[in-house]
Order: sequence, then C-alpha cells, then structure tokens
Amino acid sequence: MQRLLLLSLLLVALVGCKDEPSGPSGQGFDRGQMLAYYADNHIQPAYDSLSLAAQELHSRLLGLATQPQSGELTELRAAWLSLYLRWQSASIYNVGPAAEQGLRKRLAEELGTFPVSEAKIEQYLSAGDTSFANFDRDSRGLFAIEYLLYKGTSTEVLARLAQTPVRNYLMALSNRFKSESQRVANEWRPYRAEFVGSTGTSAGSSTVQLYNEFLLSFEGLKNFKLGLPLGLRMGQNQAEPQKVEALYSGASLAGIARQWQALEAFWRGNGSTGFKAYLLASAGGNELVNRTEQQLLVINARLAACGTGRLDSLITTNPQPAIELHTELQRNTRFFKSDLSSLLGLTITYSSGDGD
Repeated sequence: MQRLLLLSLLLVALVGCKDEPSGPSGQGFDRGQMLAYYADNHIQPAYDSLSLAAQELHSRLLGLATQPQSGELTELRAAWLSLYLRWQSASIYNVGPAAEQGLRKRLAEELGTFPVSEAKIEQYLSAGDTSFANFDRDSRGLFAIEYLLYKGTSTEVLARLAQTPVRNYLMALSNRFKSESQRVANEWRPYRAEFVGSTGTSAGSSTVQLYNEFLLSFEGLKNFKLGLPLGLRMGQNQAEPQKVEALYSGASLAGIARQWQALEAFWRGNGSTGFKAYLLASAGGNELVNRTEQQLLVINARLAACGTGRLDSLITTNPQPAIELHTELQRNTRFFKSDLSSLLGLTITYSSGDGD
C-alpha cells in the first residue's frame, strides 16, 4: 500500500512539473500579439515613411531645371538626407516582401550596399546603362544617389547635373529606389496576416525571421558601419575611413544614431509586448533584461561621445570615441545574440563569421 501511495505521489509531482509556466521559450507569452505589434507599429510605418521619402526625392528630381541652381541642389540634398535617415529604420526589417526572393537579394543589399564603386557608377553612366541587370549592387541604390548629389563642390555637382547622362542615371537610380520601397510598403499590407499567423518558433517562423534580421542589422552596424572604417575587420591592418556609410554627405554618425535608436526601440517594444517582454516572461529573463539595459546605457553614452560631426574625420583625427563605441557594441553582442537566443530557444539561421 505504501509503495502504491508513493508511486501516486510521484505521478502527481511529475504532472505538476509539466504544468509549470516557466521555461526557456516563455510559455504563455502571446507571440501573435507581439508580431501584430511589430507589424503595425514598426514595420508597416517604417516602410510607408520610406516610400513617401523616396517619392519626394524623385518628384524633386523630375522638376530639376536643365541648368540647376544652388537652391535646387540644397533641396535635393535635404530630400536625400531625409530618405537616408528613414532608411535606417526600414532597413532592419528584411522579412516578407523585403526578404531575398529569387535573384533579388534582401532589400538592405539591393538598395543600401556601401561603399559604392565610383568606377562602376561612372562606367554604367557613360554607357547609358540604366537596366541594373547586373550583380553590381555597389553601383546603385541609396549611396549611388548620394555620390551623384554630393561628390565634389556644389559648383561641380551642379555642372554634372546639367549633363544628360548624369541626369538619366540619377533619375533611374531614384526611380528604382522609389519603386522598390513602394512595392515593399504595398505588399506588406496583405502579407501581415501571414506574418502574424506564424506564431511558432521553428526556423522559418516569423519570430525567428524577425529576430535574425534584428541581429543582422545590429551586427551590420557594429561590424561594417563602425568596424570596417575603423580597420577592425579580419584582414585589415589599418583604418579605412573612406569606407564609412554616407561618405560623401558626411551623415554617417547621424545614420548610426538613427539605426541604433530603431534597434533599441525594437528590443524594448512597448512595455507589454516585444522581445523585452518576451524575455521577462521566461525563466531567467529578468537578469538578462537588467544586464542588457545597463549595457544600452553605456552604448548610448559612447555614441554621444562621438559627437555629430563626420565619422571619417573622427576616425582620422581622434578615433578613440568610435573605437570605444565599437567595443561596447561588441560587449552587447552576447546579450542580443547568444544569451537571448539561448534563453528563448530561437535559432540563429545565418553565419556572421564574427567569432562571437
């Protein structure tokens, strides 16, 4: 009888253990609500905003005089800068319509490859080739437009804009950016239902895809927007400040700050849902959230110490603030990447080659 009673108690204990709400994947957390939040408050607004900015730039180019004046160049540059800053938020969401499809790469690669190749741009420009039927993504996109609007003095740029081949290539670049950003914004609306409905955590689920794109954007900021021009990537033996993003406009630090702001907002969510809330709903999540929050404060302080000037000039004259920012971003990698993915049971589906 005693043995039978003991077995009964063990069975009750085992069943009780199975019903415990805690676990590595945040049992009881509503991933569907989280995905709906990101779709409606981050992704769709970011792409809508990007599309509007692209239309504004293209409209100004359509109205460009045959012999453009300095005021028109100022307006074009302002429109480009607005597009560049909005790109920082939209480019971290390469899922669904913005993901790699067939021969088309992720939107971030199609429209945001840097540094551009001046030689390739000039080659296609001279040939009048605006088909973009090639794999030279460093000859088109946002930073090819920047090159044509900022390379040289204002007088030199205005003289170039009066040349038909230059105007044609610039218009083609702008039209392609406008069309692609508009396509993604429009296609995201019907895709939303599929995105929100994929509530699992398998490799192809929306949660895993979104998380991986967040990581890719974070590592891109750390490794390429900072590490590459600082000369800290594998195979580099010196700084290469000419490889900053937005070299010609000098807006690199503003772009880094805007993308970091978008990444922070993504991680934090709105308090009740998002990846931070997902962590808090999981066993051990409180500790990881606290450590991450502390590190984010350090990163923001290091970012502020870099100032608001040109990143390429900072790297050349006083690189230490940028190096320290890169160091703190590297320290944060474990919180965003290894610790978070392990705790939530999310698969990292790409190979960064970052040694983390």
